[in-house]
Amino acid sequence: MKKIFLIVTILILQLSAIAQDKLVKDIDFDGKPDTVYIDQNEWKIVCRLSTQNFKKLKSKPIETSGDNTYIKSKKNGFEMSVNWMRAGRAKNGR
Repeated sequence: MKKIFLIVTILILQLSAIAQDKLVKDIDFDGKPDTVYIDQNEWKIVCRLSTQNFKKLKSKPIETSGDNTYIKSKKNGFEMSVNWMRAGRAKNGR
């Protein structure tokens, strides 16, 4: 029974560590957490900032995005990375 519980726990942790769909971080430095994520239907970066009353702010469509697009936290904001074989790219948002 312990073995099954351990295997299920490891699988759940592995699935949650694969990619980050949403980034919850204080981006506008007002002490309240903001949300940044990639809209998978429209391929746009969506920001919900506390200073804008959590209204959706959308970017222009990302033409080269796909399944390998993710968001990472950085010191002063976030980074959107697109990995495509050897031709990947990254953009910073602040």
